[in-house]
Amino acid sequence: RSLVQYVVDYIYIHVPLLVPRVIIIGPRGTSTLGMTTPITAFTALIDVAEDEQCEEVEEYLTAKGAEIPPSSDADLFPRLQQIIQQCHLVFQDKDLPQPEVEGFFYSVASLFHIIPAEQTQETLELFCSKIAIGTTKENGAFKLKLLGLMFCHLDRRDRLRYTVLCQRVRLAQELGLFSSLRTNVDKLKEWVEEWHLSESQTRTLYQLLWDACSSSNNTNKSLSSQILIELLSTFTASDAHEAAKLAEQLVVLVISDPQQFILDHLLRLEPITALKSERIYQLLTIFISERYLQFVEFYEANQTFVDGLGLDYSYCVHKMRLLTLITLAVESREVAFSDLSSALSLPREEVETFILEAIRLKLVEARMNQVSEKLIVTNSVHRTFHMEQWKLLHERLSSWKQNIDSVKSSLKTVTA
Repeated sequence: RSLVQYVVDYIYIHVPLLVPRVIIIGPRGTSTLGMTTPITAFTALIDVAEDEQCEEVEEYLTAKGAEIPPSSDADLFPRLQQIIQQCHLVFQDKDLPQPEVEGFFYSVASLFHIIPAEQTQETLELFCSKIAIGTTKENGAFKLKLLGLMFCHLDRRDRLRYTVLCQRVRLAQELGLFSSLRTNVDKLKEWVEEWHLSESQTRTLYQLLWDACSSSNNTNKSLSSQILIELLSTFTASDAHEAAKLAEQLVVLVISDPQQFILDHLLRLEPITALKSERIYQLLTIFISERYLQFVEFYEANQTFVDGLGLDYSYCVHKMRLLTLITLAVESREVAFSDLSSALSLPREEVETFILEAIRLKLVEARMNQVSEKLIVTNSVHRTFHMEQWKLLHERLSSWKQNIDSVKSSLKTVTA
């Protein structure tokens, strides 16, 4: 039995009323440069003409209480508009089985290819809003699924996907189901490029995602900070002051994230730069390039401020010790345990345990020489990456190249 036969059998069993004659979903439509085009993604091979299909859907909605006057208009788009205006009667009916609702969704969506290009945006927005009507905790995941189906069936480059995604994010925020979106920021950035979104549209998208993320119980601080970074990157020097609160939230977020240690990229954001005269900026620079003792001094002078940010002092102390260890490992390939004990304000007997944690977190590659009581560093991450680091990288790559050339010359000599 083919996959197509299984799909057809499933539809006949679960959605016999609405889509009794579907054979197979047709090819997806295409668009260029993210421009809005007629929707052809839901074209289905159905053995009746579109006018008969409209009539069946109209009859179904009428049975649900819709008031749709009979029409013999050769232009089917006005009839589809009436169907979409009344389709919330199905989407909000809590007694309907979900397969039947999904079948209705496909039946209406398969008519979208008749929508004129200039009407696609408005019509799709209306249809998505109708899907969201009557959403509850019980059917919320199913409604998100329907919007997800709409999103996936549109061409990857079609800007209409932006409309569906925004509606889906809004609904997820209302339901507290942000995690169900399975957000991938790298993929989002690809879509923004493919859809050729304006700066305003890009900001709207990331603002919706941030609102949904921050209002949920999302524990993935890395994802939260990625979304917020993309949102702040839409601001320029002229309007950076409007995002001051968001910039402060980002600083607190990355400092409190136990997985983030390299923070210098935040200084490239205009809203962060606009905070230069604020204490929050000074705190950020400490976590970017300063050492443990500098943080302790700052905290003692600004304890109320730091505590007011919701940052845990003991956590910050621990993180600053790890960051200080990184700095020492970059500055010297051999670091005495006594120097570590002094720089980190740790008892000598706790230094080795602390080194092991830094190695486990892959902040440094090193080994301990207990006899000489030294940390022998093989490699280390860099807290900042500026011209000095680029020069060092160039020197190492040049050295590797020379070594490889030498090996090649030796091999030629051996094989000659």
